Amino acid sequence: MSAETSMSNKTQRREPRINISLPVTLQLPDGELAYEIANASHRGIFIACPQPLPLRKLVRFSTQLSEDEEPLQMLGLVAHTVNPAEARESGKAAGMGVQLYSVGRDTRARWRTFISEKYENDPSVRDLARAQNLPRVSLHLRAMEQLQTFAGRDLQSGNIYVRTANLHPVDTAVICAVVHPQTGQIFDIEAHVTAVKEAPRRERGMRLEFVEFDAQERAQFEAFVRGNAEA
Repeated sequence: MSAETSMSNKTQRREPRINISLPVTLQLPDGELAYEIANASHRGIFIACPQPLPLRKLVRFSTQLSEDEEPLQMLGLVAHTVNPAEARESGKAAGMGVQLYSVGRDTRARWRTFISEKYENDPSVRDLARAQNLPRVSLHLRAMEQLQTFAGRDLQSGNIYVRTANLHPVDTAVICAVVHPQTGQIFDIEAHVTAVKEAPRRERGMRLEFVEFDAQERAQFEAFVRGNAEA
């Protein structure tokens, strides 16, 4: 049995979650309920609570980032839930993940600043969080033969030329998003731009140099190529 119920099993959360403890007050039509935010990202929160709300329900809530600041008033959409039975089975906390839905510019800025500071103070998620903000260069491989060539030649040599109209300056750090030709899964590889070719348009592109894999990343990529594991 799955430990979570979500709106879509195709949706993959891209941002890392940071473990925090913040008071949160749900503002429901029949009153208010006080709970705790257990983890969060720029785009969402997980509220620990014994009885999560239904999926896709819009919920207004407020949270206090610090004692000397005004509470943040926010609106979110329940995106996944963990009910008490699922929590007991999985060992996770019961509650609900809420996707931030519609917040004002000032509220958004305060929330992003707060989460960004938490990311920077936690080495376990800092590098991953930074990677989320890097430019992405998609590498669409149309056949397994191309993927095998990429794995055996380009990745081994440590660089590849990618045709793209979206150019970035030399020395820019990027994420090369390799798309599996059969499963559609995406494997992110850190790289930086070493050369840029601006014209003609059909040949426009960049040469990327990959950051060297460690043993764990190599095993993950090999599983990605086989198509039997999530990247």
